[in-house]
Amino acid sequence: MRLLRGPGARDSRMDFWRGLCLLDMLLVHLVYADVQFGHALGNFFGEYARFAAGGFVFLAGMGVGRFFLPKVQNPVTRRAAYVRLWRRATILLCAHYIATFLHILFDQWLGYADATATPFAVVRDVILMRQGDDLLPFYVILTTITPLLLALLRRRDGFLWVAGISMVIFRIGILHPNWLLLSANPRFPILLWQMIFIAGLLSGAGFKRYDVLSKKVKAAIMLVAWTAFAVLFFSDYGPDFGWPKLNLGVIFNNRPLSLGEALRYLSSTIGLLTSIDLLWPWVGHNFVAAFLATLGRRSLFVYVSHLFVVTFAGWLCDQVFYSAGAWQSLMLIPAAAILWMVATSSEWFSKAIAAPSSRRSPVPEAS
Repeated sequence: MRLLRGPGARDSRMDFWRGLCLLDMLLVHLVYADVQFGHALGNFFGEYARFAAGGFVFLAGMGVGRFFLPKVQNPVTRRAAYVRLWRRATILLCAHYIATFLHILFDQWLGYADATATPFAVVRDVILMRQGDDLLPFYVILTTITPLLLALLRRRDGFLWVAGISMVIFRIGILHPNWLLLSANPRFPILLWQMIFIAGLLSGAGFKRYDVLSKKVKAAIMLVAWTAFAVLFFSDYGPDFGWPKLNLGVIFNNRPLSLGEALRYLSSTIGLLTSIDLLWPWVGHNFVAAFLATLGRRSLFVYVSHLFVVTFAGWLCDQVFYSAGAWQSLMLIPAAAILWMVATSSEWFSKAIAAPSSRRSPVPEAS
């Protein structure tokens, strides 16, 4: 079911997919923050069902490929598209700096800050991106070089060039995972995670072709993706369920990202996206879909906010609700509600700012 109603119209599936990744990210990070979900649910959300990191990076690349490649292919809009991508990279860098400084103050308020760090050292490490989460700096770098990738994709053999270069860089990252690290505690080494971003970029570039496929072909893609995921999953976690371990000759590590883990992220992401696409007439028009789409439309605000929400939830469970045991999992409800309020408030604020300009100019600018 296609949801594009005209040029520039939003596709609600993209918002839904991003929102689903953000919700899974919240769950995984609550588990990692030692919010108790119980043994079974903790393993399920923290290990078996986690897809947010790979899915979020993949969708970031897909959004760029889907919406910017057509603009780059048009000589009239090409320059504006490049400028808009570099402006987006600047905004992401500023968001990283602001979020990191605020989180340092937040940690200090909660008593988590490093008392030995001098103010100069803190400011230096933040500016050099040694402190703070490294996902936003990762996006800054990839968004900055994306115009070059899009220029390659304009070539007839551009897909092969971009895919080949990405795989070579990934191989270098496997051999030398510590090259070009941005953070002291890296989770997204650029040499490794660029492969998932570029896989999304290529998928976004070919999304129009996918969107007109028949349901049978989409179902076949879904089946292949889930089959690949099942093989990879039981190769890693089979012994946990009493299954013999499948030896595929690949390693499953998240830090640093290994080939097996990257393939599992890609297969689960493609399986989820195609499944939701096929089920969209039934799942795309209810309260849950509206909730997830709201998160997805304001993904930057929600992502930054969830860092504070998770930290505070972990502090509350450790300092106040430490005896609640697995009942701490109910912390998910207010945490998700706060993120929804952040998304809704930012949407309202954006519309309030845009309203005066829209009254002055009846013709909206092209997005």
